[in-house]
Amino acid sequence: MPKQAPVLWAQREDCVYLTVEVPDIKDPTVELKGHTFSLKGKGGPNQEDYAVTIDLYGEIDPEKSKQRVTGRHVFFDLKKKEPGPYWPQLTKEKVKLPWLKVDFDKWKDEDESDDEEQADPMGGMGGMGGMGGMGGMGDMGDMSALMQQLNAGGMDLSQMAGPPGGANTAADDEDDSDDDDIPGLEDEEAEGKNE
Repeated sequence: MPKQAPVLWAQREDCVYLTVEVPDIKDPTVELKGHTFSLKGKGGPNQEDYAVTIDLYGEIDPEKSKQRVTGRHVFFDLKKKEPGPYWPQLTKEKVKLPWLKVDFDKWKDEDESDDEEQADPMGGMGGMGGMGGMGGMGDMGDMSALMQQLNAGGMDLSQMAGPPGGANTAADDEDDSDDDDIPGLEDEEAEGKNE
């Protein structure tokens, strides 16, 4: 009996993405018919038999659907027969299958726009060069130029280490009447009993 292949899924209005997680799969046999997806093949480190069959919630178009085999997965872009609202689940029956999980890397909510998908998620992070080889932050030459400008403007940066306005800190060494120890409650209770 073949092993059940783990499957990840996500969807859009016009398609369903499936990722069948079988490493080193050899010559997978794929069958797409209307409401049914089926895959069989040998894979894994011991080249064992794997299979998966899913009765889909909606109908797909086998002619427009695509597949891509990599060393670790088989990816499917199953085109829905009719684009429209998202399916409430992948399977026809509303059941929890331990081998079927949501692919959050590909998931997009129904109300998200296509512009968000194409936007560069790191677009606003300029000036952080050197991440590849951990070479540090880029543009440190600009920081030294800024420091020179501050010194040239008559600003003494050594004064910035002290309190604002260059206040004398000797006054802070004086005792304050609020710094006295708080008297204990036991002393007050003892005085109350003696009265």
